[in-house]
Amino acid sequence: MDQDHLTDVNWHEWKERIKRVFINCDITQYVTGEIMHPDKYDDPNGAHNWDKNDTWAQQVIIHNVTASQINHVGSKDTAEEMYSALSVTHDNMVHQMVNYIQNQSYETKSHDGEDLLKHLNILKRYCDHIN
Repeated sequence: MDQDHLTDVNWHEWKERIKRVFINCDITQYVTGEIMHPDKYDDPNGAHNWDKNDTWAQQVIIHNVTASQINHVGSKDTAEEMYSALSVTHDNMVHQMVNYIQNQSYETKSHDGEDLLKHLNILKRYCDHIN
């Protein structure tokens, strides 16, 4: 079940899957903040509907993350804030991980007498992690 939910390590895959869920549930514009909250005095019906739709979007996000991710979204008031918090957290983590793997690959050197195929496999694993 966790394979479909956001974990600490599957941000890019999850992000692509959840975009389709947002489209299918017709909530993308709430998640991106494109639909603004109407003024509750000028448009009480619109404000009420917005609250319901945004709460639905929040529920979709919460039900598609693992327990370890709830701390990133639990205190947020809107679906946009939730998704933004996840994006900032994971995009930063991914950037750091890519830098780390690149550094590891640059520092991995083959020495005389070592198995060249083993060395190339190590470098290939680094490359696979980045991609």
